[in-house]
Amino acid sequence: MKLATRDQVREIDRASIEDYGIDGLVLMENAGRGTAWVIRREFPDARSVAVVAGGGNNAGDGFVVARHLWCRGVDVRVYLTSPVSKLTTDAARNLEPLRRMGVPVERLRADRSNFAPTDVVVDALLGTGLASPVRRPLDGVIGFINSLPSPVVSVDLPSGLDADTGRTLGVAVEADVTVTYGVMKLGLALFPGAALAGKIYLCPITTPPALEAPVRRELVTAASLRTFYGPRYEDTHKGTYGHLLVLAASPGKTGAATLAAHGALRVGTGLVTVGVPESLNPVMETNVIEAMTLPLPENDERCLGRRSVEAALEALAEKKTALLLGPGMSTTQDTAQFLEAVLAASSVPVVLDADALTLLASRPRALRAARGPCVLTPHPGEMGRLMGMGASDVQARRIEVAEACASRYEAWVVLKGARTVISSPDGRTYVNPTGNPGMATGGMGDVLAGAVGGLLAQGLEPLDACRLAVYAHGLAADIYAEVEGEAGMTAMDVADLLPTALKAVLDGKEAEVVSVVP
Repeated sequence: MKLATRDQVREIDRASIEDYGIDGLVLMENAGRGTAWVIRREFPDARSVAVVAGGGNNAGDGFVVARHLWCRGVDVRVYLTSPVSKLTTDAARNLEPLRRMGVPVERLRADRSNFAPTDVVVDALLGTGLASPVRRPLDGVIGFINSLPSPVVSVDLPSGLDADTGRTLGVAVEADVTVTYGVMKLGLALFPGAALAGKIYLCPITTPPALEAPVRRELVTAASLRTFYGPRYEDTHKGTYGHLLVLAASPGKTGAATLAAHGALRVGTGLVTVGVPESLNPVMETNVIEAMTLPLPENDERCLGRRSVEAALEALAEKKTALLLGPGMSTTQDTAQFLEAVLAASSVPVVLDADALTLLASRPRALRAARGPCVLTPHPGEMGRLMGMGASDVQARRIEVAEACASRYEAWVVLKGARTVISSPDGRTYVNPTGNPGMATGGMGDVLAGAVGGLLAQGLEPLDACRLAVYAHGLAADIYAEVEGEAGMTAMDVADLLPTALKAVLDGKEAEVVSVVP
């Protein structure tokens, strides 16, 4: 599902009208009719609806909603927040039929004293074009809407929300339902926009699909994953599904290696070998039963270092199909040299996670020495180190930062967090809709890194491996939360449910993020 920016939406609308000859009134009619359908579906017992309208085309969408509901016997009232003279041409043309039909239309008073109690409020104040903080008096109107006990339905996106970033422009409507038109807006897929939008419906309005071709950002869906991920053939064996080498762990951090191995195994990797400092190998043999362990020569700090390189490269040369570097590996100078040597010799796909990313931040040239594709899986702090900025700056511009990182390092990037962002060096970007706050606990990233590595080992292309791993990882957490709740969820709980999540993908079960109006 495409995720469009403000400018892309504007161009799709322009081209639909000017290049394809679709009248703007037709687009507005389709939008309003679809929204009225959603209101009847979501609130079948609603007997009264208030439409609060601004002065742009969003107001026109609201007027169409009012007309369709009025014709269905709903008591509709329309409240204008600006003079009729300031309405756009199409909006004004849709207001006139309301007046002729006898629908109550009046200016909303400054003290809101003329606003009657209602079952549902339709927010038709501001649209995708807003790019600066909401001004008076609309900021007060938004606050008033948020204070009402009635559920709120926003047209296109909640008023006051930035269509590109999902951030609040001063103040924004807190919607229960949002009906967005033509193409999904990027800001509705990112937090806090995703939370402010409530339940999201995508309403087709007959804008030509060809106009969405330039949009290179998308929402990950199960349907898109099934284009490359399918059931296993009967005549296969463990060698069919690859062999992942995990190089990880240091004293006190064997859990990271353990979780990474489980993540890889639970996505169906045929063979997994975990290489760790030799003094930690007895612990790993106890922790991982299905995976093989490889004791590697260690340095004086009991970490992987220059002494480990030869044995690690010998293991990598033994028919390994992918490599995972970093979980709990340590960040000593000797370990940094180990990382550089292994990367320079690697020709298989590589996942770099955790400590490997921290080391990479101060020696970016090491990544360019790798001969195979590389995947980076940073959390915001690690991304900040890679890009020379603070974690808060990363969070403020997650899409742009992930894309810049993929371009700078010529790697596939998985920026973890709420609505994980996946970016490819060729400019394609995906936002993942699965997952929940229960995942805010240690070890989740290790499981994800193992899952990505395991899918790469099975032969998936980097972008496909990242999308499937991230979606299944979040979906596994959602499945757990549905039964057990979010609090107390562990990384191993999520790893153990990865097969269930992958089965759900194959079975065609979509994460309920965006519903499409028929």
